[in-house]
Amino acid sequence: MKSIVFIILGFFLLIKGADILVKGASNIAVKFHIPEIIVGLTIVSIGTSLPELMISIKSAINGASDISLGNVLGSCICNILLILGTSSIFCKIPIDKESRKALLPLTLISMTIIFIFGNIAIFMIYIVINSLKQIETEKSEIQTSIFKNIIYLVIGAVGLKFGGDFVVNEASNIARVFNISEKIIGLTIVSIGTSLPELVTSVVAGKKGNTAIAFGNIIGSNLFNLLLVLGLSSAIQPIDYSYSFNFSLILLMLVTLLVLVFDKIGEKSYLNKKKGWIMLLMYVEYMFFLIYQMP
Repeated sequence: MKSIVFIILGFFLLIKGADILVKGASNIAVKFHIPEIIVGLTIVSIGTSLPELMISIKSAINGASDISLGNVLGSCICNILLILGTSSIFCKIPIDKESRKALLPLTLISMTIIFIFGNIAIFMIYIVINSLKQIETEKSEIQTSIFKNIIYLVIGAVGLKFGGDFVVNEASNIARVFNISEKIIGLTIVSIGTSLPELVTSVVAGKKGNTAIAFGNIIGSNLFNLLLVLGLSSAIQPIDYSYSFNFSLILLMLVTLLVLVFDKIGEKSYLNKKKGWIMLLMYVEYMFFLIYQMP
C-alpha cells in the first residue's frame, strides 16, 4: 500500500510539474522571441531528463550497470515510440528543418559512439551552438516577469524529479518482489518511469498548442540521455556493456530513422494521428518482446 500511495503521489507531481514547466518555458520563449523548438531542445528537455540523470548516476555508483544502461536505451526508445506516438495522437507534431537535417542525424551518430566515450563536451557544444544560432536579441512587447518564469521552471523541474523518483523507486521495489532482472527493470519500469516527465510534458505542450516544444523535448531528451547521462554515469563508474543490449540499441537506431521516414511520407513534415498509432503499436510489441525474455 505504501508503494502504491507513493506511485500515485509521483504521478501527481509529474503532471503538475510538467504543467508548470511548460508554462514557464513558453513564457520565456515569447518574451525573448526564442523559437519554441530551442526551448524544447534545451530548457524543457534538460528539466524532464533529470530523473534519467539521477537514476543512472545512482545506478552507476551502486554498480548496477544494467539498470543504468537499460534506463538510457529504454528511455530513448520510449521517448520516440511511446511519447511522440501518444503526443501525435492528440495533435499533429511538426518536424522542423533543423531536427530533420542536423539533430536527428546527430542522435544517430551519438548511438554509434556512446560506448567509446562520454561526449559531455559535445553535449555542451550542441547546447551553445543551437542557442546562439536561434535566439533573437530584440525585446518582446509582451510584459512578463523573468524571475517568476524561472521560478516556474525550477518548481516544475523539482516536481518532475521527485515525481519520477517516487514512481520508479516504488515500482522497482514491487518488481523485485517478483525476481525480475535488472536489465528488464531498466528497459521497462525504470525507463518508462523516468520518461513520464517527457510524456506528460509533451502531451501538455501539444494540447496547449506548443507542438514545437513537444518535439524538441523528445529530441533534446534523447541527446541528453545518450551524451550527458550515459557519459557522466560512465565517467563516475565504468559501465559494463552486455551484448544483450544490442537488440535495444539497433531498435533505437531504427525508430530514429523511422521519424525521418515519416517526415517524407503521408502528411510530410508532420507526425499525425495515423503515424502516432503505428509508433505506439511498435512500442507495445517491444514491451511484449521484453516480457517474453523475462527469466
